[in-house]
Amino acid sequence: GWLTPPLRVLFGLLLGAGMTVFGIRIYEKKINFSRIILGGAIGIFYITGFAAFQIFSLITHQVAFAFMISVTVYSFMLSLKQNDLTFSLLAVIGGLGTPFFLYTGEGNIPGLMIYTSLVLTGTVAVYYFKGWRLLLWAGYVGGWAILLIGLVGRVPENLYIFPEQISLQMAYVWGLLLFWITPVTRDLICSMRPGTLAATTLGLGDSKLTEKARNLLANQAHLLTVVTPFIFVSLSNFIWDISDRQWGFVIIGVAAIVAGFGKSIENKSTINKLAYTHYIVALSLFTLSLWYIFENSTLLGILVIQATTLHYLAIRLDDKFLTKFAHTLFVLLTPLFFERVAFNNAHGTPILNTQALTDLTVPTAAVGLSYYFRNIASKRVYLIGGFLALLGIFGREFDGNARFLIVAIEVMTFAFVSFKMKDEIIGRFSHIFNSAIAFWLFRRLMDNASGTPMLNSSALIDMLVIASGAFIPFILSNTKAKRPYWIVCHIFVLMWFLRELTPLENGQGMASIAWGVYAIALFIIGLRKSWYQLTKAAIVTLLVLVIKLFIVDLANLETLWRVLLFMGFGGVFLTLSYYFKNLWKDGDEIKSEVEIDDSEQEK
Repeated sequence: GWLTPPLRVLFGLLLGAGMTVFGIRIYEKKINFSRIILGGAIGIFYITGFAAFQIFSLITHQVAFAFMISVTVYSFMLSLKQNDLTFSLLAVIGGLGTPFFLYTGEGNIPGLMIYTSLVLTGTVAVYYFKGWRLLLWAGYVGGWAILLIGLVGRVPENLYIFPEQISLQMAYVWGLLLFWITPVTRDLICSMRPGTLAATTLGLGDSKLTEKARNLLANQAHLLTVVTPFIFVSLSNFIWDISDRQWGFVIIGVAAIVAGFGKSIENKSTINKLAYTHYIVALSLFTLSLWYIFENSTLLGILVIQATTLHYLAIRLDDKFLTKFAHTLFVLLTPLFFERVAFNNAHGTPILNTQALTDLTVPTAAVGLSYYFRNIASKRVYLIGGFLALLGIFGREFDGNARFLIVAIEVMTFAFVSFKMKDEIIGRFSHIFNSAIAFWLFRRLMDNASGTPMLNSSALIDMLVIASGAFIPFILSNTKAKRPYWIVCHIFVLMWFLRELTPLENGQGMASIAWGVYAIALFIIGLRKSWYQLTKAAIVTLLVLVIKLFIVDLANLETLWRVLLFMGFGGVFLTLSYYFKNLWKDGDEIKSEVEIDDSEQEK
């Protein structure tokens, strides 16, 4: 029982003091060993203060707090005297940890905020004079963590007690000034008056840094300028019980302050890029404020205008960073636009209502910008993205036949645009979109017909789409891609006749007649125009028709219809064979044209 609690505490104080004296005396001769001894002494002081209060209850909270603050101040002073970062790091860790070492269970948010602000002030002051980046970042991470703990640690039923709100807000403002203004000011002074302050270094292991790491650390002020205002705005939002619209105007105020500070350093030629960073941050904050101030519909239009304007400026100024910012803004618009198209029903007159007109700003801006971009990847992304956005709007605004027709027209337009751009990737997407329309048309042709055969709205729209699809190969430069379009359109024409005529009485016979007339027309045109592929398609169709006559029509038609069909087509085939030489051009001419056609396909 000789080592009583007071004696133990006294032994800790004497041991710390002895190690301090010993470490200072050997500092010049054995620097590294001296650092270990002095660092151990600081650790012993912190442990002794903790034990005296928390374990043995020998001193009051005020005395323990004063002792811990004294150790922190001593550590900073030792760091400045010995020009050693290690002791400042110990001071930051011990100083920020003191409220938790001496925690009694009674929360005191204002006291915690004031104390943390004082420790951070000392930390940033040492950084200002010594330029140790590790010290700044240790205070940055630890300081904002404690400021966040102060916000989270409030009692739920007392979230909006005025003294706590004021103390939290003032601490956040002070943190903003310390970690944003101070690094920028220091870089400004160092660039304008070299040698006034110590060079900015990492503080430990600078000799082992790579060139890439040095360049990254040189942009420390830029990074803090970008990150700190957003941390400040995010945490401050939880303090006050105000509306989103009011908070949006507060953010605009912060953006104005950032932009104003950037303007104040704009003429300092050595750090003009830092002023540019401030403008970008202010613009980002202003964009964030729009999310709070405006409703979805108005917000979308404003953000589209802003992003488009930024792209225009980036193109004129050839500014890559501004381009990336505008791209990012368009990416952020995507979920907002998707939510409006996918989960909001159409209102009012299709396309001519407020919702649709606002949404149309997205595809209009995207497609318009695609023509001005110099980068081909950006052209592709914005053109395809604008096309898909327009598809979404049309899909929401229209239904039934109108939806199918308008979407098909858009797809045909995209095919024409891809032909004009002569870009392989855009062309592939055009084929994909046309394939989707073909599948949609196939599903429609498989449904039962309704209304007057071939004269109802569905029939007329389907035939219009088929005819448009048959026109697409004429604008394609790739010969191999032409044939699939014609084959699919040809099959769709046959299916169209089947769907429209089969429901009628003896409809299979009428469909056969329609097939025959259509195939014979193709056959004659192919012979007269020397279109070899068209002639082959007509012959195959006539063979299919013959098979249909024997398999389908014989089993389903009345006797009179069967007789008339077989005799009629037999007579037609004989007539065609009789006039075949007159319809067909000279053999050498046909041969040469076929060879030319084949050679073009090979090319």
